[in-house]
Amino acid sequence: MKKFALILGVISLVQSGYAQTKKAAVVNSVSKTSVPVKPTDEVLFTYGTDTVFRSEFERIYSKNNTSKEKPDEKSIREYLDLYINFKLKVKEAIRMGLDTLPSFKSELAGYRKQLAQPYLVDQKVSQQLVKEAYERMHYEINASHILIRLDENALPKDTIAAYKKIMDLRAKIMKGESFDSVAAKFSEDPSAVSNYGNLGWFTAFQMIYQFENGAYTTEPGKISMPIRTRFGYHLIKVIDKRAAGGEIKVAHIGIRVPTSATPAQQTEIKSRVDAIYEKLKQGEKFEDLVKQYSEDERTVQQKGELNWFSGTNNSFPQEFKDAAFTLKEKGAFSAPVRTSFGWHIIKLVDKRALQSMTELEETIKSKIARDSRQDQNKRAVIDRIKHENGFAEFKPAYDELLKRIDSTVLGSSWDSSKAGGLKKPLFRIGKQTYTQNDFTVYVYNYQTNLAGKVSVTAAIKGMYDNFVDSKVLEFEEADLDARFDDFRNLMKEYHDGILLFDLTDKKVWSKAVSDTVGQVAYYEKTKNKYLYKERYQVETFTCADEKTAAAVQKMIKAGKTNEEIKAKLNAKNPLAVDIKNKLVEVGEDPKIDSFVAANKPAADVKLIKFWNPETGNAKVFEAIRKVVPPQPKELKEVKGLVTSEYQNQLEKDWLAELRAKYPVQLNETTVSRLFK
Repeated sequence: MKKFALILGVISLVQSGYAQTKKAAVVNSVSKTSVPVKPTDEVLFTYGTDTVFRSEFERIYSKNNTSKEKPDEKSIREYLDLYINFKLKVKEAIRMGLDTLPSFKSELAGYRKQLAQPYLVDQKVSQQLVKEAYERMHYEINASHILIRLDENALPKDTIAAYKKIMDLRAKIMKGESFDSVAAKFSEDPSAVSNYGNLGWFTAFQMIYQFENGAYTTEPGKISMPIRTRFGYHLIKVIDKRAAGGEIKVAHIGIRVPTSATPAQQTEIKSRVDAIYEKLKQGEKFEDLVKQYSEDERTVQQKGELNWFSGTNNSFPQEFKDAAFTLKEKGAFSAPVRTSFGWHIIKLVDKRALQSMTELEETIKSKIARDSRQDQNKRAVIDRIKHENGFAEFKPAYDELLKRIDSTVLGSSWDSSKAGGLKKPLFRIGKQTYTQNDFTVYVYNYQTNLAGKVSVTAAIKGMYDNFVDSKVLEFEEADLDARFDDFRNLMKEYHDGILLFDLTDKKVWSKAVSDTVGQVAYYEKTKNKYLYKERYQVETFTCADEKTAAAVQKMIKAGKTNEEIKAKLNAKNPLAVDIKNKLVEVGEDPKIDSFVAANKPAADVKLIKFWNPETGNAKVFEAIRKVVPPQPKELKEVKGLVTSEYQNQLEKDWLAELRAKYPVQLNETTVSRLFK
């Protein structure tokens, strides 16, 4: 049983059977349907010493009521009963201290981080990034590059050397040397030896953001200035730029060409492909030829169809994409195309243009969140928080601490005691101050091996910047409850929802699964709920020949047992007769039902009827011995259903205990005024 984590409202948790729902991704937007607390709120109900007000219930109900109609009294009271049960369970969980457990705190903190994300976004920057990405998605770039590798944390001297090297290469090209030859000789991208630095066609989100910027801002035929990414410095030559071709869906007939194929074998394979192509031209159906000849096992059952793809999808060979995108009409097919996988005949199934901004906006936002361009948004948010909350730094304190950190930090072995006693403020945001000691602990915990890559000053500056950024964001996140009602309410729902799951799992779900004694007792008490219908005892006789079949039927009528029949008839031929038994429930096999209805014996005659289940095969027949009256199924046959109903009983008993422990007092006057 997986834990439910998509908490869209307290009542939705209860209604959906919290334990039955699988964990889903946490919502990335905040509900705007909450009802503000009224200055003079009314008591809706009390449970024990706790109180629930009208506004709380109306907010939860409104948030989860999908109907646009005004709620009626019946639905309100059903929700209210569920909500009372929910509050009782959460109160009991808190009484037991489940909200103090480290596991609970850790899980809730994780959800808080996710729920806080929409509040830590600069909407203006976000929209600019979405617009920029969507505009770029209308175009595809074909570019080559030259790379000079450089570590992100490189020493200044190494950075200068790498920049000089890339500029020297640019100068060679600007003086007339071929970009391709310079890339093949000097680029530190290993693939440049064979592809001369060419990256093929790409669009937005397919390259690291800084590289994408360089490519989209460089004119076709031009060479960019050095572009710095986490890989190093790049020179980009934009070869061409074209309008995006949208996406297409194709089917193909794929014929493999083994890498070990001899020239003669390759010729034979090509002849076979050409023959298939001729069949197509003569009008034979593409899907029939796929079924007969295609060697792409993954797509044969789908009539050769592949998933939608664009011209920049690098999962497909360029030759395949080029041929596919030249097909203009649905149903058109290509001549045989050779790729590294073999031969293909491609048919166009469908094509679609780039979707609208509205349709793609959420997808683009999701990609931005995973892309390095999100750093711009984060930087804007941090700068805003600093500005709004009087951020101030104390550089002398930083300089003093820096003197205590030596080169051992680059080998991740710095001893924090070297900065012992330093407790002066490093920076302040709002009323929160962080000291030299706070940063000392951070450096000690997060020092990594950077020996030979960066100076002590640069390493500590990088760590300090990360420390400041994290504390600024923590400051903003900690204030979300006070500033935003929606966030505070949603966190309360997550808090209560986790507690609900944890305690209900302990009291009901896992208990019902593990309590085998309780399951048996519940089954024995309720087993008449799990009855078979009337059943037929059916025996199937498979005989070696018709003569044996007649002999078997005669012996059955004479009252011989199956053991006696087999002992006599199988003495010479062990395969003369085979007997299988089964119980068939009324309604399970219409043929048996019809036979019994047509051949029902008198009440005082034992039911022994023969019938032939295989028309025209007299060697196989069935004997219906008797009708078995309804009787309970065994526990193992209904274990899942029994466990589920046992859970319901445990929950019912538990709720009765909770209502006795925390008496509920409903204010009927307030109930009558709900949503009025």
